[in-house]
Amino acid sequence: MSDDNRRPASRIHGMDGLRAIAAMLVVAYHSGSLAGATSAGPLALIAAELKAGVAVFFVISGFLLYLPFARAIGAGRTSPNWREYAARRAVRILPAYWAALAMLAAVGELHGVSLGDAWRFIGLGQIYSSSTLGQGLPVAWSLDVEVTFYLVLPVLAWIAARMARGSNRSGFEQQLTLIVGLALGSLVLRLMLARSLLAPVEYHLGLATALPGMIDWFALGMALAVWRSAAELGTEGPRWLNAVASRPGLCWLVALALYLLGVPAQGGEVFLASFGVAAHAIVGVAAFFLVLPVVAPRPATQRGLVLPFLRSGLLTWLGTISYGIYLWHVSFLRVVDPLLGVPRGVLAFLGLLLLTSAGAVCLGAASWYLVERPAHRAFRAGWIPLTTALGRPAGEVA
Repeated sequence: MSDDNRRPASRIHGMDGLRAIAAMLVVAYHSGSLAGATSAGPLALIAAELKAGVAVFFVISGFLLYLPFARAIGAGRTSPNWREYAARRAVRILPAYWAALAMLAAVGELHGVSLGDAWRFIGLGQIYSSSTLGQGLPVAWSLDVEVTFYLVLPVLAWIAARMARGSNRSGFEQQLTLIVGLALGSLVLRLMLARSLLAPVEYHLGLATALPGMIDWFALGMALAVWRSAAELGTEGPRWLNAVASRPGLCWLVALALYLLGVPAQGGEVFLASFGVAAHAIVGVAAFFLVLPVVAPRPATQRGLVLPFLRSGLLTWLGTISYGIYLWHVSFLRVVDPLLGVPRGVLAFLGLLLLTSAGAVCLGAASWYLVERPAHRAFRAGWIPLTTALGRPAGEVA
């Protein structure tokens, strides 16, 4: 492999496009759910599985956040500064989330939140109580899981670094051993909760929703980070994986086949965190193959449609504002649905999807340009307390 191929890329082109797709899948699911398209009709289960866009977000997070740690472990360097890491994560998540909470509370659209438990929602801990799970900002349950992963990741990286000391091949096997253990442990936990490979989780939903029940999706992204970092140092990964990754169209065909395979495994229209072991594993591996060609250490061929599509200007912009789209689309749906006379059916689903997409994009753009981007700039300039308390950032907030 040439030196050019080994040099770490500062920006991975196509990642924003993946974020855009993940966000719009979730928008489509909630639009279909409100229109009844996920619970009735011949395509109900396919529409219900659109919620699996969250799995794509988790795989992306696992890859992007573990990659600097994997590179440091492979090169024998000190891990990234935890203060800077924590500050960057806080600035990435909290300002837009808090702004959404405040605005929804101001207009009376923040449901199920009282003064006594407001701290749970402000601190992204509502999933840890059955009385607050699903309240407040409905989509924030996944943010709770993300934030827990952020907190745990430096500890996991420290363990991986200890395991990799004195090893050959950049600690490749040792890191993967830990990551595979995390994934298998998560699936075993889900099996214990569901007591079946196919049945969804009906009890102990808080445990299935929290990080222990969801970390297998993050682990898939972490495995991709180890693969890429090892390749950058000259260690070749599995040949089959390199071969598949070099064919983006094939990767997406595999992802599509797995998503379709997961349709009958869902066990009906259920909450995403309730998925049984089989559906959870299938959806996670599908997200893995969806992300695979974008994160490949060797540039994939530009022939075909996948990579040019992901790197297009429109999709890149939608990915840039995707966090705001994700935060605001359900609240927008709740406001416009009664105004439309609560329409139902396939045509209503399509109309509601178009309207919600337009509204969510506008709100997502407002979140980006008015809250997120100014917060990032203020952070880099040292104008907000996190910079002083946790350390001056280097580079952009991922």
